[in-house]
Amino acid sequence: MASAVAAPACALISRDDYNARLDLDGDGIPRPTDCDDNDPNIGAPSGLFVDEDKDGYGGTAPATTCALGDGVSAVSGDCNDVDPTIRPGATEVCNGLDDDCDGVADNGVEPQTWYFDGDSDGYGTPFTTIVQCTQPAGYVANGSDCNDADPSVNPDTLWYPDSDGDGYGDESRPTASCEQPAGSIRDGTDCDDTRADVSPTGLEVCDAGCTGNGCDEDCDGLVDDADPSATGQTLWYRDADGDGLGTVFTTVEACDQPDGYVSDRTDCDDGNVDATASADCRWVEVSTLGFHTCALRANGLAQCWGSDSDGQSDAPTDVFTTVSAGYNFSCGVRLDGSITCWGTDDYHEVDSAPTGVFASVSTGSQFGCALSADGTPTCWPAEGYGRYVPVHSGFVRLSAGNYAACTLDADGAVGAWGGSGAEVGTFVKVAGGYEGCLTLDRAGSLKMSDGHGGTPPSGAFSSITWGFNHGCAIADDGTTLCWGQDDYGDTAVPDGEFASVSAGQYHTCAITTDGFLQCWGDDTYGQTDAPTD
Repeated sequence: MASAVAAPACALISRDDYNARLDLDGDGIPRPTDCDDNDPNIGAPSGLFVDEDKDGYGGTAPATTCALGDGVSAVSGDCNDVDPTIRPGATEVCNGLDDDCDGVADNGVEPQTWYFDGDSDGYGTPFTTIVQCTQPAGYVANGSDCNDADPSVNPDTLWYPDSDGDGYGDESRPTASCEQPAGSIRDGTDCDDTRADVSPTGLEVCDAGCTGNGCDEDCDGLVDDADPSATGQTLWYRDADGDGLGTVFTTVEACDQPDGYVSDRTDCDDGNVDATASADCRWVEVSTLGFHTCALRANGLAQCWGSDSDGQSDAPTDVFTTVSAGYNFSCGVRLDGSITCWGTDDYHEVDSAPTGVFASVSTGSQFGCALSADGTPTCWPAEGYGRYVPVHSGFVRLSAGNYAACTLDADGAVGAWGGSGAEVGTFVKVAGGYEGCLTLDRAGSLKMSDGHGGTPPSGAFSSITWGFNHGCAIADDGTTLCWGQDDYGDTAVPDGEFASVSAGQYHTCAITTDGFLQCWGDDTYGQTDAPTD
């Protein structure tokens, strides 16, 4: 039987031998505390301090590492080792702290003056101050505010010269100042500071050929036809046959002349270059109220017939844009917008006609009214019914009747004066009558504000008129209906399709869709003897 072999035993070392192995240089400082265990002259770390804020100065805590490095310093004395701006030798500032660690806060520095900022615009008033090192709540370091109750006024406020005195300054020449410079304002939206009529509240007007900012009178960046608010447009007439003459049947309002349109409106047939004589011209407007009638041809020439005791049927040879027959007188608007009247002048209906430029005219009994391009009404004479005239503007239509006048504004509201009032609602057309207004709403329905003329028919209509005691309306298909007094056949509409109609005292006249005249009713003075050409 083989004998067993014993395993070698692990040798044991003594405690002294173990400690000797950890202290090779025998200086009594074992590894890892000894910074160099091969040099008995170098032992544990000494003279190094923790530099937590890494500003080069340590605090009071000794370092546990053997070498200088990041976060270790050989210099102590940092009185705030978490703030790198606070250390020995730092510059002392006025902040309530000991910045240089000399044991005294704010030594050798002056406290700061702080200014109350009541409007929180970053600028304080020089009249309310606090002197201390730290900034108090509600105070700032700048004390140059001249109005501490208005945050929009301070040294950075921009002022703009207002040379034309229109209340709007020149946007291209601002000045920053707390105090308002002479002749300057805070609004800098004027696009032309040489013209008082040019500003954001200016009225855009057509000014063909104009150059520069002054062409944009309302400073909205849009000029003339590009600006929907522009006023003063010219009425241009279509010249389809290229003969240089335009037709009143096709018009457009524009600042600049559109292609295919001319300023002339005397063409009698815009499809025939040879049709220029007056006899070729069809009728485009008819008007009657008393015992005479006036009508306007396509070339702007007027003709009147019927009672002529005072020359009310003696139409001038001027070229007109519109005519209106009153009770015993008539008026027309010339091409230049001026008004001329003729006939009875017992109440100064004729000689007191207004001067100026007008877009339309309407005559009643003993008074007339005209409407300017901006919708301002003017009525005359002062002692007539026209003295009851509204003082505001913005109307799109004015119609004088026997003893009442009616207006229609851009919103479709009707106004009346001199009579019994007007209907309330939204309308598209209005006609003055005996003592009130006949109205047409968007659905084509009729309404009357007094009982003269009877009850209007129901239906959908596109054109209306109101005479002394009867009225008429035209439907879209040209069908014409009249109602009210019929003592002389006033409402007995003849066969045919009509484009316009006008009711008078006891007779009615209309223009057919092909431009011819027809009249019916009382003919005592020849008021229904309309021209047949």
